[in-house]
Amino acid sequence: MQFLRRMGAVLRPSFGNIRDLEERVNTITKTWPFENRIRPHITTGVVMANTMCAHLTDLDARAAIAIYTALITALDDPNIFHASGAQDFAQRLCDGSALQDDGVLGHMAKVLADMGNHFPAFGTSAIIAATLRWCNGELISNPANPFCLRPLSKAFADYQRSLTGVPEAYAAFGWCKKDFPVETDYIHVFP
Repeated sequence: MQFLRRMGAVLRPSFGNIRDLEERVNTITKTWPFENRIRPHITTGVVMANTMCAHLTDLDARAAIAIYTALITALDDPNIFHASGAQDFAQRLCDGSALQDDGVLGHMAKVLADMGNHFPAFGTSAIIAATLRWCNGELISNPANPFCLRPLSKAFADYQRSLTGVPEAYAAFGWCKKDFPVETDYIHVFP
């Protein structure tokens, strides 16, 4: 708490206004053809963003976090992961074809492309890199995937676990550029 006070963060006694966040997120997700299928994930995204990032004054940054969380938790479902073609996400992200997709994967690409509007360069890179690591983790850890590998050593099991979370993304989410424009002031909290 002292660190956040030194950084000038506004500490609120309660979580942020969830109605404003819900309205912003619903404005975005109502255009998705798959919105009803992933409604529980959207709710999870809103609750997570509102709980962990209530200190952010940028409602658009909090909405981006909610959308990201909704999409990554939806993609954690093996059926959605496979149906969306997420095993090819890195290639599709690099060649731009993911941005043309109107499904879960395409909207993940769009939210990633928008992160630079809300987060500084290091944070944006951390979010994208963590997402690609997560895709690799899903490929080798999820038993529903044909690429799944059974760990033969503790080191490999640890490696699999390190890939299947997105800690760098969530560390970066705490520092939007509107509230924390100078990355060198907080970058040391990432490790």
